[in-house]
Amino acid sequence: MRCLLLLLVSTAALFPAGTARAAMKATQSGSQVTVTGEHFRLVADGRRGGQITAIELFDGLQWNRVLGADGQTAPALEIAGGEAVYRLANDGEVCFAGFESAEDCVRFQAAGTPRSDDGRAGPWKVRLSYEVYPEGAVFVDLDYSLAEGETVLAESTLSFVVDRATVQAPKYFGGTTGMTSPNTFPSGRVAFGMHCERSYTNEVEVLVERKAALAGSLKFDSSRQRFVWSLADGKHTLRGPKEYRNRFALGLGSASTGPPRANVIGQRVYHVINSRLLDKFFPTNDQIDRMVERGATMMIYHLWLKTIPGANGRPHADYHPRDHAEMVRSIDYAHQKGLRVGLYMRGIERYGLAADFFKTYCKRNWDGIYVDWHGHHCVAYHEKTWPPEQGIGDEHFSADGSIAPARGYFLFARQLRELVGAEGFLIGHYGFGCAGVLGNLAFDAYLPGEYGTDHSMFVTRDDTVLKGMMGGAACMPWTLSPEFRTPEAVAKMAAWGIYAHLLTGFKEAEGPVDPGDPAYDYILPYWRALQAIDLQRASVFNLPSAGAIAARSSNRQIECVVYKRHPQPGAKGEAYLIVAANLGPSAAEATLRLVPGVIGMSGEYTLHRVDAATGAQTPASATADTIQTGQLPGWGIVGFTLTKP
Repeated sequence: MRCLLLLLVSTAALFPAGTARAAMKATQSGSQVTVTGEHFRLVADGRRGGQITAIELFDGLQWNRVLGADGQTAPALEIAGGEAVYRLANDGEVCFAGFESAEDCVRFQAAGTPRSDDGRAGPWKVRLSYEVYPEGAVFVDLDYSLAEGETVLAESTLSFVVDRATVQAPKYFGGTTGMTSPNTFPSGRVAFGMHCERSYTNEVEVLVERKAALAGSLKFDSSRQRFVWSLADGKHTLRGPKEYRNRFALGLGSASTGPPRANVIGQRVYHVINSRLLDKFFPTNDQIDRMVERGATMMIYHLWLKTIPGANGRPHADYHPRDHAEMVRSIDYAHQKGLRVGLYMRGIERYGLAADFFKTYCKRNWDGIYVDWHGHHCVAYHEKTWPPEQGIGDEHFSADGSIAPARGYFLFARQLRELVGAEGFLIGHYGFGCAGVLGNLAFDAYLPGEYGTDHSMFVTRDDTVLKGMMGGAACMPWTLSPEFRTPEAVAKMAAWGIYAHLLTGFKEAEGPVDPGDPAYDYILPYWRALQAIDLQRASVFNLPSAGAIAARSSNRQIECVVYKRHPQPGAKGEAYLIVAANLGPSAAEATLRLVPGVIGMSGEYTLHRVDAATGAQTPASATADTIQTGQLPGWGIVGFTLTKP
């Protein structure tokens, strides 16, 4: 039946999901350069050596300061000589130059002299060259120069210190990223949330790209709050002229809730492995039909789609299909059935772009790429392990894996985005486990589930958000581990907005070739709820990683997310889907109260209840902005649609 919701759209300064990415704004005023993106703000100040003096992140509800409230700077460059410590922050007369402000990148430079606390100039000059991107990637090239003469160098450090108020937030994690190459520095990882009712809403990654000494040995120290890279230690007598270059990089993340940052919201994925049936790798039309019948919206081809699939970089893949005709047939048929298709690529095989495999078989602004060995740490690990493979265009950033190429990989990701289009999709998988949010910033989703600690990611909500890196991208785990295929895990995916990949043809007991096999029935209650409205152009609200609360439950055992379908510009068809789940083993019910100002509802809607056991929709009643779930069994799922009459 129809229910009249008396709603007022909030005038709070929230960035509306589903709109085009807001362009960055950059201003230069007095001694400061300020750059504001959709979810981040930073200030560089010439009175502090041209360094970053403030970083704020938006959590969907409010701006939260991460750096600078306690007077610290980044990268906090310091050089200790024979008698004094020279700090770049002590140079208060730095002027900015080369200021370029565009929608897709802001650039500027600063040159200063590290000085002692009493103002004495040290022997070094330093130039900082900034690049800031709207995705939240920040790169600062550091060029040190020593004039002719002799000087003593005792220590040289870069550091990043989180504000005390952030460390004391209700939700806070400070540490390092997952496995990294032994030849590179680890990245610092910070995740935080300022709201007791939510989880981690934002992620920060901070790193120094080159593990190369200014003099002596190298060291990295970290705590929950502080990350320090030592580029020199002990007393060394240096003779100029001498030059040294490195790069300081930051990844600034926030929850990804819909287009254009996440074009995978609400997607149901069959991930075709088929490693045991290489002569029948490509699914038949009947198998694709069964995917669609079960509610799938996306089909991804894993590495065995190629003639030479490669083996984690030795040998590399060839990016030619093992059967051209079958690849064309299967993808064309999938498109006819409304499926989006993703092709496998490795982040360590950037030469694969030259093969034009995506352009040949897929549709821009519809299909996408699944990237394994994803991120700068994977690239460094590969380059430490193997030399470049000759004859295929396999170029390396370093000969020994001593560079974690954060900027290079980010620009590669931007190439991929240009390839798949603004409405296509990119899904990244590290394998190393949470290897830094910077690599995810240009991607729609991150895929956990392989690394050992990922297998326990559904123990608590905070575990899920942290291990799923939901403070920087959508989460799409694959179901390799049996812990991901339980009613409990599926209920938590439904309640927290997580979209699993079903693996076909991996192991017969766990991933049969037939997508209609009962082994996949565990996901169907969730998928039936998601099918209730078209989610190809949808945003999601009430994620545990989003600060704004879009719906409140009267029972803590029942949680929900809210989806909003965005029609094409000028078309009708706005609709909402509420997916709720019982996150306990015993039966429970709840009253859900929507927060209209957050989700943008106004006017009259028709309410239907979606039965997760059958997918059937029946009229339901509501009072104003409240919905009664009815009694749900343990780990039970239910959906509700709100559509314009």
